[in-house]
Amino acid sequence: MGDPSIFDLAAELNQRIADLAREILSEPAAIFLGEIQSAVPKRASIG
Repeated sequence: MGDPSIFDLAAELNQRIADLAREILSEPAAIFLGEIQSAVPKRASIG
């Protein structure tokens, strides 16, 4: 019943969110970025 436990919980939650984000983003982000990269040249040429 004190601040240390709150900070411990926050640190654990932060770690779990980071792990989840890595897991979620690993595959879909690659697909999503691939779609963006293939769509961009069709809309406008950059550079």
